[in-house]
Amino acid sequence: MKHARFLGMITYRSPTEWNKRFGRKLIQNIAEGADLFGNRFQIQDYLKRRSDDFISDFDPNSYLYLSNAIDAFDFAEDSHDIGKRKLQILTLIEF
Repeated sequence: MKHARFLGMITYRSPTEWNKRFGRKLIQNIAEGADLFGNRFQIQDYLKRRSDDFISDFDPNSYLYLSNAIDAFDFAEDSHDIGKRKLQILTLIEF
């Protein structure tokens, strides 16, 4: 779940935003003898902390309930034709 959160965070924000916020800034004051393959960049540290916070605050079973609710929901059930005709969604997708 930690890796899913990490992946989710890097995909729902644009590369432009990540570069603006973090670029290739190194973590200041890395301890002498720290893990060579550990977090060296601020972005790594940020994503790790957010992922750790997420798994400590969020019950994994919640995803099962949300997934089940999404699967069971049927917008077209009971023919909500009037509502569908009036529904207009403006969407902006950045690549």
